[in-house]
Amino acid sequence: VFGQANWQFIFYVNVPICAFIVVAGLFVLPNTRAEQVKPIDGWGIAVLVAMVLSLLYGLKNLDFFDLGASAASTDVWPFLLAFVVLLPLFVLIERRAADPVLNLSYFRNRDILVTLVLSVITGVILMGIIFIPQFAENVLKLPSGSGGYVVIVLAAFAGVGAPVSGKLIDRFGVKAVLAFGLAASAAGAMFLALVATRFANLVTLIVSLVAIGIGMGFTIGTPLNYMMLAKTKEREANSALATLSLVRSVGTAVAPAVLVAFIAHAGMAVPDRIMGVLPDVPNGPSMAQLASGEGGGAGLPADLQQLMENSDVTTIVGNVKTLAKTEIEQEATAAGRPSEAVDAAEDQYLAAIDERAGTIEDTFQSTLDEGFRGAFLLVGACSLVGLALLALYREDRG
Repeated sequence: VFGQANWQFIFYVNVPICAFIVVAGLFVLPNTRAEQVKPIDGWGIAVLVAMVLSLLYGLKNLDFFDLGASAASTDVWPFLLAFVVLLPLFVLIERRAADPVLNLSYFRNRDILVTLVLSVITGVILMGIIFIPQFAENVLKLPSGSGGYVVIVLAAFAGVGAPVSGKLIDRFGVKAVLAFGLAASAAGAMFLALVATRFANLVTLIVSLVAIGIGMGFTIGTPLNYMMLAKTKEREANSALATLSLVRSVGTAVAPAVLVAFIAHAGMAVPDRIMGVLPDVPNGPSMAQLASGEGGGAGLPADLQQLMENSDVTTIVGNVKTLAKTEIEQEATAAGRPSEAVDAAEDQYLAAIDERAGTIEDTFQSTLDEGFRGAFLLVGACSLVGLALLALYREDRG
């Protein structure tokens, strides 16, 4: 409805939904109050907020492909240092608080600790899906903005899997259900990385989305909530689930920064590889030389650089032709060639690009797929790590 240029307006859909929930809650939900209320842990809340923001901001700006240089950045180390300094202060405050905002005993219980780590992992898995629309556009050669429709398949199976997982927990236990979910997530992510990137078609993509969707339905939400509530006291239910959500937010905040690094590094290799498959300019230097400033060219202007960076598999050929026209004219002007000769060379060269259109698109596609492959392999590996950690959880079966 709003178009690609105004995508942010989609978040306003939450406004009427939240308004309805607030109004309905006032009339429907019972308003219960505790007879004895302990003082709110204000200092603990303040320090916890500062800790979490420092940790998330520092990790978000950390380049995992260049740890040394990025760790030395002022956008990373001061914030990670602040987290380290505030951590013992927070522990001291919580030990003295009448009603601590975070129950430190959770981190001394092996089963709860496993549950919290699994929550971080599910956050990583959840964030892995945000790259699927762009991946779908690349492998299926769809225009930018249309890949989201493909994810409907994933959402449908996740929506079905969530209530089914709740029913199956009562019959088979939470470990079996969560194990199935993590295994399905791992299988879907690995299939995306190892099969869909090499055999790019709608069938391989849908198979992956079905597996990931089922995995999400059996992983996100019910099983971890069940595990957390099973190991905490009933009166601590709200605090326990809030802690679980807080820890999951670490995974959902850090994962995109890590995963996008794979795609960004692949994207950096696109220009050189595209230049490598382009024909040479008639009676002149290669496109690679022109674009780099060799052979009489002045290198790519900022607008053309931006054009190339914003290319997708459906626009790369057209953008390369725009680049070629500009570079040929730039080189000809520097060499003082007559306009008639330039026009003839330009037409000949653009025709040569059209002949190699398939190769150019395939090169662009395969290069970006290397980045997607790394991102999905990491999601799959995290799922397998979660599956191994799940073995440490001791399930109470009544």
